[in-house]
Amino acid sequence: LSLLSAAIEVLKESDEPLNCRQMVEAVKAKGLWMLGAGKTPEQTLYSSIKREIASKGGASRFVMSQVKGHFALRP
Repeated sequence: LSLLSAAIEVLKESDEPLNCRQMVEAVKAKGLWMLGAGKTPEQTLYSSIKREIASKGGASRFVMSQVKGHFALRP
C-alpha cells in the first residue's frame, strides 16, 4: 500500500483524529507500509493529505480536525 492508502486504513480503525506521526507509527506497526528512502514520512504524509483536501475539497477522503495537525476520514 502507499503511505496515503495505509493511513486511510489506520483512520478507519481509529475512534479519534490522528496526527501524521501517529498514523505513520500505526501503519508501520501493522505492517501496512515500510519506510522507503524518504527520511520524513510524517511530512510527506501531511503534504499528501493537505494536497488532497486542497484539490478535491468536499470530495476529499480526509477532513481536518479541530485539533491542529490532526486528520480524520470524511464521514
